Amino acid sequence: MRDAARDQLPEFYFTLDVPVAVTVYFFPQGRLPGDIDNCIKPILDALKALIYRDDSQVARLVVQKFEPERPLALTDEPTECLASALAASGPVVYVKIGTDLRGE
Repeated sequence: MRDAARDQLPEFYFTLDVPVAVTVYFFPQGRLPGDIDNCIKPILDALKALIYRDDSQVARLVVQKFEPERPLALTDEPTECLASALAASGPVVYVKIGTDLRGE
């Protein structure tokens, strides 16, 4: 997770020092192994000191799994990154981090 995040960061990125909103979508190939709440903590910890100073800055968290029998239904055009995740043939974890805490 850290390596994938690092690959997406601009060259001179500075770690955020403000409250953040995190969205995590799981796209497993079958049933998600384990409980969704147990899957999120390692992701938040992996991004600590890379994206944000500490995971205590996470003020809004949206987590959802989209197993094959319940796919994602989009109302808007997906971002390029999300479209890539949806087109992948293997299991994918999509993570979006921002500072908009309103959820819009």
